[in-house]
Amino acid sequence: MATEFLPRTALNELNVPAISKPGLLGLVRSILMPLASLKLTVVLFAMAIFIVLAGTLAQVEDDIWVVIRDYFRTPIAWIRFQIFFPPSFFPDMPKIPGGFYFPGGWLIGTIMAINLLAAHTVRFTFQAKGLRLFSGIGVLLVGAAMTWVVIISGDNASGILPENQQLYDQLWLCLKVSVYASFVLLFASLFWVPLSKPVTWGLLATGLAISIAGIIWLLIPGNSETPSPSSMRILWQLTKGGLAGGCLLAGCLLAFGQRAGIVLLHGGIALLMLSEVLVGTRAVEAQMSLSEGQTQNFVQDVRTVELAISNPLNDKSESVTVIPSNVLLGEPWGWKRYLPSFLGGGSTGGALDETLTDPALPFGIRIHKFYNNAQIVDPKSFATNPATAGHGLKIGAIAAETSKGTDAGGKVDMPAAYVELFKKDATSLGTYLVSALLAESGEIDSVDVDGKKYQLALRFERHYKPYSVTLKDVRRELYIGTSTPKDFSSDLHIYDPARHVDRDVKVWMNNPLRFAGDTLYQTGYHQSPQSGAEFSTISVVANQGWMIPYVSCMIVAIGMLAQFMITLLRFLNRIQKPEPAAMSIAEISDDPRRRPAKRPVVEDEPKPRTWGVWGWIPAGVAVLVFGGYIAGQSMPRSTPFTEFDLASFGELPVVSQGRTKPFDTLARTSLQVLSGKSTYADANDKSQPAIRWLLDIMAQPRVGGDHRVLRIENFELLALLGLERRPGFRYSPMEVADKLPELARQADLAREKPATELTAFEKKLLQFERQIGQLDLLTAAFGLPRIGQENPANDLREAIRRQQALEVRHPPLAVPPAADEDKWQTFASAWTMGIIRSVLSREEQDSQALSYLVTIYSSWAANKPQEFNKAVADYREWLATQNLKDVSLTKLRFEAYFNRVDWFTQAAVVYLAGFVLAMLSWLFWQKPLGRAALALLILGVIVHTLALAGRMYISGRPPVTNLYSSAVFIGWASVLLGILLEAIYRNGIGNVIGATAGYATLLIAWGLAADGDTFDVLQAVLDTQFWLATHVTCITLGYATTYIAGLLGLIYLVRGVLTPSLTPNMHRELYRMTYGVLCFSIFFSFVGTVLGGLWADDSWGRFWGWDPKENGALMIVLWNALALHARWGGLVKERGLAVLAVMGNIVVSWSWFGVNELGVGLHSYGFKEGTLFWLGLFVLSQLVVVMLGLVPKGFWWSARRHPELLSYYDR
Repeated sequence: MATEFLPRTALNELNVPAISKPGLLGLVRSILMPLASLKLTVVLFAMAIFIVLAGTLAQVEDDIWVVIRDYFRTPIAWIRFQIFFPPSFFPDMPKIPGGFYFPGGWLIGTIMAINLLAAHTVRFTFQAKGLRLFSGIGVLLVGAAMTWVVIISGDNASGILPENQQLYDQLWLCLKVSVYASFVLLFASLFWVPLSKPVTWGLLATGLAISIAGIIWLLIPGNSETPSPSSMRILWQLTKGGLAGGCLLAGCLLAFGQRAGIVLLHGGIALLMLSEVLVGTRAVEAQMSLSEGQTQNFVQDVRTVELAISNPLNDKSESVTVIPSNVLLGEPWGWKRYLPSFLGGGSTGGALDETLTDPALPFGIRIHKFYNNAQIVDPKSFATNPATAGHGLKIGAIAAETSKGTDAGGKVDMPAAYVELFKKDATSLGTYLVSALLAESGEIDSVDVDGKKYQLALRFERHYKPYSVTLKDVRRELYIGTSTPKDFSSDLHIYDPARHVDRDVKVWMNNPLRFAGDTLYQTGYHQSPQSGAEFSTISVVANQGWMIPYVSCMIVAIGMLAQFMITLLRFLNRIQKPEPAAMSIAEISDDPRRRPAKRPVVEDEPKPRTWGVWGWIPAGVAVLVFGGYIAGQSMPRSTPFTEFDLASFGELPVVSQGRTKPFDTLARTSLQVLSGKSTYADANDKSQPAIRWLLDIMAQPRVGGDHRVLRIENFELLALLGLERRPGFRYSPMEVADKLPELARQADLAREKPATELTAFEKKLLQFERQIGQLDLLTAAFGLPRIGQENPANDLREAIRRQQALEVRHPPLAVPPAADEDKWQTFASAWTMGIIRSVLSREEQDSQALSYLVTIYSSWAANKPQEFNKAVADYREWLATQNLKDVSLTKLRFEAYFNRVDWFTQAAVVYLAGFVLAMLSWLFWQKPLGRAALALLILGVIVHTLALAGRMYISGRPPVTNLYSSAVFIGWASVLLGILLEAIYRNGIGNVIGATAGYATLLIAWGLAADGDTFDVLQAVLDTQFWLATHVTCITLGYATTYIAGLLGLIYLVRGVLTPSLTPNMHRELYRMTYGVLCFSIFFSFVGTVLGGLWADDSWGRFWGWDPKENGALMIVLWNALALHARWGGLVKERGLAVLAVMGNIVVSWSWFGVNELGVGLHSYGFKEGTLFWLGLFVLSQLVVVMLGLVPKGFWWSARRHPELLSYYDR
């Protein structure tokens, strides 16, 4: 919270730098003072944000490892102008030449470290004396020793790092006890805190509610049991770091007093920076690719190659001479590789066309051409074939576009080179084509020299290990009905005679093996299409300091919490028991130049009217009206027996997109994709539910084809299809059927063009083609094949062929497996197989599920509701007896109910009403309408909470798993924070902030839902409850709090410039609210970002990979740190902090949506047509507000109305 004003009693705790004294100490101090400047800190943060942004944009065209080398792990970076105009943002922008030099990541980081050390030397001096000081130093030394022990505990050079299930059980028990203990302590504290301190009481009540939620979660069956070893392993590592951090905090409290938290968190950040240096200079990343039964004692670095010349000595050994790629290409080695090219670093190409010699070789080597990535072609296409011998006579190589190191597809470059060999007398032995692709396939050229045979291979760089790994078995588990992997796992055999290790181990996603100083991660799976052999990809990372980020995370988190708690307690004391006098930090300085002009005395603002009991009537009416409506909509509904029970049919199971869902969800999401709505208008323009449309598609396709469910808004596309414009732009499939061949032809032409060159018409054309494909998939999955009388055998064969082709498209599967089967089938496939069985056995052998579905569809087509309802009820009873895997009828029923009540939409309506009331409360009836707005916000967040809990129950996951769920969670957290702010300040700001954020995020979520099912299945590497519950939730809270701070800044600027309502009291409160929320934001964003790095380290062995999404999260942390340090350093005051907070909205939006639009990175997801437009519009609106905030203070309406405020607006 705000720390600008401090009580006079706290003067002795301030560490205001004293006037420098003469002598050596004074000289050192005078040198360090500029280096310790907070202004320098802010400049460095700004430079770090810029270089991170530049490195992110550069990944659109450059390989990630090139970007890391040239932008982040270099003292000077060359930044091209072109990177600021990515093709996805500016498709028609011509290439812009040139660039400029800028400090690289390592130079900025080095100066940051110097700045940090200087600051702690000059400003963060010991506050204790005597025994207390020595005790503090002693505890700090113990904490440092604990930190070292925790870090080296991850060094498993002696063998396999063991896991202790008994320890995990005890740790989980301690955590459960702590939850119950916190409930008891918080509950007891409510009786100790007087009601005269409502803010403290409210915060305790909030904590109590959180502890109750934790207890309820633990009481749910299954949650009380110890989580998986992979989760507990991470929890134990964080616990060890937390214990070390707690000891360090105790020492800091003794030695540094109220600055303990700052000292501790800065120490944790320094440790994290050290980790990045160690990783950049010492860590080695490589991988093994093993087929089942294969043994290997080396790893390969697929980012670089080496030219290996081998000479077999006997059947068991060979002599190998290796030329590294840096020698082949003339690249620098050692420390020079970290320098830019103009300082002697980078690739010079000096080795090309120069002869390389080695005493162990009887010939020299000259590299004529080298391709970082090559495409194999027919050498006949060359005017002159560069190769004169070997495989190069049959195949050729040309340059190909290099893949990006963060490509989600995991592509690997296959370098190639044309190499000429020379004898000692300069006689040419021929020019050979060497290629990583040829080496991987075992096609290696050999040359005879002096009676010896030498083999040439351009292979991936190898690192040999003192142990061997054998792949005994590899498994891939897929989500039902898809080719999406759910999990990979490998059974390995480790043999290391030196360590006396000879045992079987298992690795799987997010559960690595730490052995002999290396960490082995399950990375991928591949099956050869030719032989069917299964391969497992195992990443092997050597990083002895892998535990440092775990310790750093906990140290910084503990330091932040400690400092914020100290500040929070001071703030609570101030607002609940105002002190008689207060002074700003500048006012107590010994330097007269730092003292501001005396601020005029501001008279108390008029108090609002007291309404008594009448002031609660609007709140009661609002809750009754909206609460009654929501309750009515949420009540279960019954259907008369004489009508079709569509709701019951909608609860039946179907498999689609990797999960079992009710038919109602399939209908709604499919119709949403086709028409942008989950309902449709029938021939009488009456709104009908999606399930009715789906039944028509399944049971009577001709009727279904007449429903206007295709949304076509592009005028050129309408002209192509021969359609007239009509209100709503909805058309039926039958209206476009005749033009489908022409549509397909035009789509084929559009696909031949690069994505960046597509016109708006072509983009809409391809989008509409995908919609037609979605409709065709539904029709084919439920449509019955035509078996004629003339040639039924051929018709049946054609039907089987169609069903086999349909399986590749992953259609909806409606028929559950019978007792002797293990997979679901489409209705069409099950019906076809039923015919085949009946033909072969001359009797009906349809599965019982198929019989029920046939009855349901036929009774719908025949308009027989009683038959329909009976078949639905019988089918449900049959399903209840089958114990089908991945089928919970209770969950299916609830999901269909969840779809119908649509709590998110109801919450959005409540938020909108609350916003209107909150705005009106600023005009009249402040207390009654403010209470009504707050009551609606509480009602809305209750409904919002129910919706979130419903999603968690349906998915079995934590609240945030994809872009859609992040939007609804950000809204929920924002509303809660708005309610908290309103409870503390009671000025209507919290109501406006909460209602605005809640409604806006739910509106964003509604737009994201247009892509279909919002319950996406997770990729194998993301399928982990622990990281979803910690990293994803925490980083999303960071998004929410940064947005709230930005909205507060926006209100400050708009009210100050455009209205006279920014009174002195409102000015102070808005500043305090913004500052306090920024403190929360930097905590959640930093901890969430570091936890994401720990997840990455646990998944593929790289804590920080400089992926675009990771960089976006880092930019949020850096921006929040910049804003806070700018305020602490006096660079900005209240207005400046508001401007920076508004700019934070842009940074968060870039991280949330912007980086996705680049189309690169391991986290590249959520790309959606139109997102870029709305993102640009939002950024423009925030820039307008920023420009508004830069208007000179004399032009502010509020400043003219309240002249005493002019002194507040200096910066």
